[in-house]
Amino acid sequence: MANVVAEDDPKYPADFVTKTAPAAGETIPAGSAVTLYKTSGNVVLPNLVGMTKVVALKTLSDLKLISTVETTPTSAHPVDEVVTQNRSPGIVPQGTSVTITVATAPPMVTVPPEATKSTDAAKTELENLKFKVTFTYDGPASPSPSPTPSKASVVTKTDPIAGTSVPEGSTVIVYYSP
Repeated sequence: MANVVAEDDPKYPADFVTKTAPAAGETIPAGSAVTLYKTSGNVVLPNLVGMTKVVALKTLSDLKLISTVETTPTSAHPVDEVVTQNRSPGIVPQGTSVTITVATAPPMVTVPPEATKSTDAAKTELENLKFKVTFTYDGPASPSPSPTPSKASVVTKTDPIAGTSVPEGSTVIVYYSP
């Protein structure tokens, strides 16, 4: 008489007997129960988010899972960090496909020359290049400079300066005078 116990073991394919109780080679009385430990073919998929790509791929390989890597440019995560996975952590069959999305560096963008342009034109151009734009008054001292440029305001300089390459999505401070 045999009892069968399923176990999740990525080292073996489904329905593979990994051990018995009592252990193989032990002498037991005739008719005694023997427990067979048989692999289920399932594995426990961990949360891969936050792992490096190399560690995540090794983990998936060790679990006999099929991996696909996609990338996304971001400055919110270190390069090669897993930012998403398409399957929730938990029990999955061996051979399941798992897609991980890995952070890559955002593209570099060169700050264009904006001095002498209207603040509206500079804002439009910078936003079209996917920069965030803030304005800082740079005119003659005034008791209360306007925090928002007027239609007549002109750009005096930018920070970072024109010609500097910075990651897409960076903030450019536009200095203006009335």
